[in-house]
Amino acid sequence: MKKSFSLFLTAMFLSTAASMNSLAADSNDVSSHADLSNIQNDLSVLSDSFRPIGSLGEQNAVQHLEKRFSDMGYTVTLQPYTNDQGLTGMNVIAVKEAADPNADIFILSAHHDSVPTAYGANDNASGVTALLAAAENLKDMPSDTEIRFISFTDEENGKNGSRFYTSSLSSEEKERMIGAVQFDMLGGLGTSGSSVCTADGESNWVSDFLQEKNSNLPLKAETDSDHVSFQLNGIPSVLLTQNGRGYLYHSVADTSDQLDLNEISKAVETVVSVAEELMAEETPSYQTTAREQGNNYTYRQTRQNVIYFNSSLSTTEAYIGASGEHADHWEQSGNGWTDSYDTYLYSMTWFDADFPMNTYYEYRNGFLESIKIRPEETGHTYEEIYALIEAMYGAPVSEKEDSIGWADPIYSKYITLSSDDKGCFVSVGGYSVGLSNVLSSYPVEHGETQISDPEDAKIWDVLCSILPLESRQKITQFNLFTDGHSNILAYTSPIRENDIADNTRFSINIDYYDVYDENGAPHDWSKLINTIIHEYGHVLLEDETQIDLSVGTDTHDPAGFIEGSFRKNFYDTFWSDIETTGVNDYELHPTNYVSRYGANYFHEDIAETFAIFVLGDFPEGDTIAEDKIRFFWDDPEMVNLRAAIRENISLNH
Repeated sequence: MKKSFSLFLTAMFLSTAASMNSLAADSNDVSSHADLSNIQNDLSVLSDSFRPIGSLGEQNAVQHLEKRFSDMGYTVTLQPYTNDQGLTGMNVIAVKEAADPNADIFILSAHHDSVPTAYGANDNASGVTALLAAAENLKDMPSDTEIRFISFTDEENGKNGSRFYTSSLSSEEKERMIGAVQFDMLGGLGTSGSSVCTADGESNWVSDFLQEKNSNLPLKAETDSDHVSFQLNGIPSVLLTQNGRGYLYHSVADTSDQLDLNEISKAVETVVSVAEELMAEETPSYQTTAREQGNNYTYRQTRQNVIYFNSSLSTTEAYIGASGEHADHWEQSGNGWTDSYDTYLYSMTWFDADFPMNTYYEYRNGFLESIKIRPEETGHTYEEIYALIEAMYGAPVSEKEDSIGWADPIYSKYITLSSDDKGCFVSVGGYSVGLSNVLSSYPVEHGETQISDPEDAKIWDVLCSILPLESRQKITQFNLFTDGHSNILAYTSPIRENDIADNTRFSINIDYYDVYDENGAPHDWSKLINTIIHEYGHVLLEDETQIDLSVGTDTHDPAGFIEGSFRKNFYDTFWSDIETTGVNDYELHPTNYVSRYGANYFHEDIAETFAIFVLGDFPEGDTIAEDKIRFFWDDPEMVNLRAAIRENISLNH
């Protein structure tokens, strides 16, 4: 039986120093909690085929999981979930029961589905493999805590499998659930190390415990996985994931041979050490702590957290990890139309305040349209809020008689402070100045440029560290712009003079605030490297050797594709029946494209295929997407270019 929490506190302080060093003592023995051969085997089996919900690949993964958990001696249950399209997947639930029916319940989870275009080794056979390895290590340990190992279906379409699971829980089960750890994307190519993430970047007892066991885990904010489904139900939850998206995210080249097994093993080791302590009889119950943290959770809206206007209620609440209270409903009608409005109330902290404020999200016809904050409802004044906003955003850009406004082009928000008969309020809306917001521009000659600004120079240096000098000869302009973080990261275009495009010369344009935050800290550079290679694919395959601009209307017009060129041959082989956009075709034939993004247009497909050709290995499958990659492999010049780029980014070692 667990002792009371109060009796544990004194002992906890005495033991903290020793427990902090427990991971460091084993830091060189990465396989101490995970057999690497088992990891490799599970990865290979799980990522043998694509696994979208309802697919044969998912069914095979479920069978593998059911057998593996059963062979370990766990009680295994399959929970079917059917989505709106009538596709049925399975949540796989393995339970290590405790003798006490009121024992704490601790969740370890992952998701086994993949997007339709990917083998999903990194996303997320890696997490499922970690889950299996953790279960293997804990199977013979005595425990007075119930441990549930859960692999979810349909995470990729909105965390639907985990939402369905949490909706099926009884109130008694939720009361006993003390926390959840989700494994999602570990050891991906182009990443290093892992992070522990909560929905808003604020710590909870689970993240604290993981960092106690592994001091190398930074704490970050992330909502894009199944841990949020538990947070929505008042259960403290975290995500354990790699640092960065990696090079092969959601692509057909996301295969098991591209992963770092040691990173997966390290994640297992950290989580197993936490679980072992929770399972020990001398460790007290965490139910009181979990309920206090879960019930008092308020989402912290930081400046950096992007607000996705026009998202549905379910998507928005999954993003913030909180369920709102339905506060109002009304309708507005006109000549032949009716708009339906619903308002939901949330308690949130804003503008680095140390107190929550009532926040109203207004949905028009089911999609987020506006946000209004009412600080006076929680006892805070106009002057307090003005000072907080000014401290975050500086001087206002607009001052009118009835309102004051601040623009945030970096994170795409417009903040307005006003008053009405209910008191002061803050309105938050979307804001963007678009691609025309050029921050700095540098001419490039013979693949080189001079940049005095050190942060700008670092971005150019990254580009030069990827592309050989010979490959940079047609880049004659380097621009840094911003359309706001998390929109367009980069683009290329032929230089235009007198409104005439010249595809012997190109500009490359990179969003500064997708590379650095407002304080100069770098964002995910694995995504930057992937994007630079993709954009170079445009330069390589849209120049004067590939397209005759005197014939076509622009670089996207097949009429100008030069006979015998690589671009023309690729188009004739894979796109002549589709013409220039495969958006509708993707829904029918997703495995024809190396990624979802590639299906948008022909020019994106060929550039995306080039990037995956460079960053991935030779494909072994029989999909059209892999045929496209092999098309590049059949060209000796492309193979030589691939080798040069991979040498530059240390992928040939």
